[in-house]
Amino acid sequence: MKLFKSIIVFIGLWIIATVGLFFAGFYLFPSQYRCTIGKNGATLCLSVPNPELEIFAKTGWIFLFSFLLAFLLFVIIRMLFKSKKTK
Repeated sequence: MKLFKSIIVFIGLWIIATVGLFFAGFYLFPSQYRCTIGKNGATLCLSVPNPELEIFAKTGWIFLFSFLLAFLLFVIIRMLFKSKKTK
C-alpha cells in the first residue's frame, strides 16, 4: 500500500511538473507576431509560435525534464517527511 501511494504521488508530481514546464515555456518563449499591412491600410497580425518551444514540446524533451523535476521533488518531499518523523 505504501508503494502504491508513492507511485500515485510521483505520477501527480510528474503531471504538475509537465504542465508547469509547458506553461513556463510559453512564458519564457512567447509567440512571435507577424503583421502585414494591406492595400487599404488595414493591419493583420498573426501569432506565430516560437520554433524553440515547438521543438521542445514535439520531441518529448518536456517529458524528460518534467520526469527529472518530479523525481527531484519526490525525493525532497520524502526526505522532509522522514526528517519530521525522526524528531
